[in-house]
Amino acid sequence: MSSHRFAAIFFAIFVLGAFPLLLVQPSGAASAGLSAGFASPVQHIPFMLMFVLIGMWATILGGYATGALPVGVVTMLFIGGLISMDAVQFPYLKQSFITAIVLYAVTASMVRSKLYLMSSLILGVLSFYLGGYYISSVPQSATTAYYLAGIVISNLLILAIGICIGITVVDDMQGWIAKMREKRASSAFLTFFF
Repeated sequence: MSSHRFAAIFFAIFVLGAFPLLLVQPSGAASAGLSAGFASPVQHIPFMLMFVLIGMWATILGGYATGALPVGVVTMLFIGGLISMDAVQFPYLKQSFITAIVLYAVTASMVRSKLYLMSSLILGVLSFYLGGYYISSVPQSATTAYYLAGIVISNLLILAIGICIGITVVDDMQGWIAKMREKRASSAFLTFFF
């Protein structure tokens, strides 16, 4: 993937991802929750780096894992956040929780690779606890549901950026490996005949 194509995809991810946050501002508390949730992963550099690396790892695994691993990780982050929320304040919490678990099970069953399954389980557990951590640090002025929505949107964008970086790196590495094989084959040919 060329650097121009990578920059275009990177820009499109940010514009399309941030656009709903610019349109949906129902109240002061909701906008504070969305903006605070959207900014929260960016404020924690290790977590942001972890999600970029997860996107790159999903690309290295390839196939269905490129899409299934990020969806599973964000779903587990969402489940961890839902469990930490107040069930009285949000009456549809149980339905959301069950839907998220079913979605995670579907994404985990899509790929038959043992490496993908192990990666999905380990990263899912990390994301589960990360979702609980995020919800435990909701600002006073923010609504919890909107804060969680902002976190999910932001982490999806970070994962998409990690996938773009992974695609670029994997393509570059495959080209480099092919060149090295050609050089090795040509040098072996020359040493055999001369």
